[in-house]
Amino acid sequence: MTREEIIVILKVLKTAYPKFYTDMSKEEMLSTIDLWSEMFSHEDPRLVTLAVKNLINTFKWVKKPTEYRTNYQS
Repeated sequence: MTREEIIVILKVLKTAYPKFYTDMSKEEMLSTIDLWSEMFSHEDPRLVTLAVKNLINTFKWVKKPTEYRTNYQS
């Protein structure tokens, strides 16, 4: 995945879980983008997007990046 694709996915999460991201500083958001970019750099963006949307439909609270990976690798 590219950094731009990660940003799109994080925007989806921000829309789904607005309270989680409300007090996040620009520096924290950039760190989040960096982390997700590193963790998902070799992943298919379609699978990650599908996993994110599936977990949004399932959970009330935002999940750790590893939980999204687990969702599409099952």
